[in-house]
Amino acid sequence: MAELEKEIEIANKEVEKHGKEVEKVKTKSEAAEPMTKEEVDAIDITIDKADTQITEEVQK
Repeated sequence: MAELEKEIEIANKEVEKHGKEVEKVKTKSEAAEPMTKEEVDAIDITIDKADTQITEEVQK
């Protein structure tokens, strides 16, 4: 019985720790705004070193 209580206590501490981390993220993201279409469009999605062996085989 004591072992089970100890496991429950450990689990409760982990849940409490997780809850604190969740609250930190919520606080950081409360004022966050979604990116505009212009911001998304401005993201550079260029792929460097695209000519790998695999892409060369596909191009054949």
